[in-house]
Amino acid sequence: MLRQLCTVLMLSTLAETAVAADGFSGHIEVGARETDVQGDEAKYKQYVNLDDGARVFGLQARFSPEERTGNTPDLVNLEAYGIGGEPFERMAAEVRKYDKYRFSYQRQQSDYFYEDILIRPKDASVESSTGGDFHQFDFERTREQATLALDLSKRSSLTLDFHRYDKEGDSTTVVDVEREEFEMEQPVDERFREATVGFEYAWDRVTVVVSESWQHHENDMRWLLPGFSLGSEPAEPTELDFFLLRQPYDSDAREHALNVLARPTDKLELAVAVRDIDLELDINVDESSQGLDFTGAPFARAEGGAGAIDRDTALVDVSAGYTLTKRWRLDAKLRRYATAQDGDLFFDGVRTASSWEIDNLGVDLTATVEAIDDLRLTLGWHMEKREVDFIETASGASLASDEDTDANGYYLQANYQPNPRARLTLSAEERRIDDPYTLASSTDSQRYRLRGSYRFDNGVSLTAILSRTDFENDNSGWESTTDQVDVRVAYAGERLQASAGVALVDIEHEIDQVVQGDILAFRQDLFLIRYEANSSFWDATLSYALDDRWRLQGSFRAYDNDGSFDVERDDIRAGVSVTLPQDYILDFGYRNIDYAEDDIEHFDADVWEMSLRINW
Repeated sequence: MLRQLCTVLMLSTLAETAVAADGFSGHIEVGARETDVQGDEAKYKQYVNLDDGARVFGLQARFSPEERTGNTPDLVNLEAYGIGGEPFERMAAEVRKYDKYRFSYQRQQSDYFYEDILIRPKDASVESSTGGDFHQFDFERTREQATLALDLSKRSSLTLDFHRYDKEGDSTTVVDVEREEFEMEQPVDERFREATVGFEYAWDRVTVVVSESWQHHENDMRWLLPGFSLGSEPAEPTELDFFLLRQPYDSDAREHALNVLARPTDKLELAVAVRDIDLELDINVDESSQGLDFTGAPFARAEGGAGAIDRDTALVDVSAGYTLTKRWRLDAKLRRYATAQDGDLFFDGVRTASSWEIDNLGVDLTATVEAIDDLRLTLGWHMEKREVDFIETASGASLASDEDTDANGYYLQANYQPNPRARLTLSAEERRIDDPYTLASSTDSQRYRLRGSYRFDNGVSLTAILSRTDFENDNSGWESTTDQVDVRVAYAGERLQASAGVALVDIEHEIDQVVQGDILAFRQDLFLIRYEANSSFWDATLSYALDDRWRLQGSFRAYDNDGSFDVERDDIRAGVSVTLPQDYILDFGYRNIDYAEDDIEHFDADVWEMSLRINW
């Protein structure tokens, strides 16, 4: 802890030195954290993932020079949050010269960790596929974006944009080999790059934007079993001495885009967006394995191949809006998406070719009317038609599919606001889908939501929300229902701010799935799939200013779920903030997280934080 305090004091001294410079404004908040975790540390890392050590909790520096000649920037802004090992780090910088140029840079880095136990090992059944969750993830994601916008004239501008995304780390997955499941390593190594050039020209009533984008994506996918394994069921004959499957792929895409915004009259608005995307993807496959098959006979495989996919996608969006009167407005939107894809794969001497053609047409019509001064109604109708043609050829045999899907629906929204303090909102949406392409897609869906709020003169406000969502598929027989109730009360005073709320959520998913065991249907197994969740969320926050220097803060959040999974989580926070001389702000905070998932996993964590903030 002494080392961390020394680090905090050093950063604070540097920040105070920066304050002495003229033209700066902003703040820096540095501090340290100490944690104590009792129980399952993997579960703590999955849900909280806060570590010990010194941190830069927040930094914001803004510089606006007094003398601005030539290309000297009018504004330089720098922001950084969570620097020093936080699971989410963010940095941003901006340099701007008004009416000339603007440069911005953003960087986000996040850690993702997942390691879950869904069922006790003693209750696992390989035959029923209830052996738990063998998928684990531990990787880091980094996103960067740099943009340079140049104002060529009062009407035209040029934009250069670069986007980078990297994902690296480790994971595990399950692969089925010779009727047996094996847990394998699956390294994570994925990269994406995109560069875009855009040009915009604006007349008095028409604006045109054209852009070109180049994208490159790489994913080095591998499944690896480095040594001997008996699999998930040691009593079965299948064994593996080793297993390696490499399936890396990379793609290059070129996108052409055109956007036109027009306002021919004060009442009429038009918009057209056109995109054409050409993608080429290459994939290589190499598999090598050795062991015993499901009969106990030795086997050794060394197979490989390569493939390529060409995909062309065209997207067109046309929308129009017309204001008839002060109370009536009509909007219409037409969308057409078309995709054509051809692919070839050569694996172990066998060629497989496939071809996809997808044509999607959608229409939306919306009418908005202000029925009375305090009531606004929006009525909408949606129609969508999709045609899918697919053919696959392998070893002289062909498989073809031709599916047409029609969707129709409506939506309604009513907004009633008799005065600035009260508001009531009602929304309803229903959709019917005829012959969806997959059994996992719904054929019927309904969404209803009612929200009411009221703000009293004494600073108290009330909010209540009631919602229901229904999904079902007539072809496969699954149903899904979600009911939710939210109630919240808040108070905002000069020295006291407080809020409390509760959310109750009931979820039910069910399907009676019949699986045919052989081609003659002599064997049929019925799988009863049920998922239920009865969840409650309780929370309360409090912030009270004792005087101009001292402030107390606290919060409580509780989550409880009963049903298919029993989970309880309590999150308590308390803190005190004091303003020191020269407007330094010193914060002390404590947090306790108590998590329990049935009697399978549990952790109790204490987190202490101290930070010093300097404003200038």
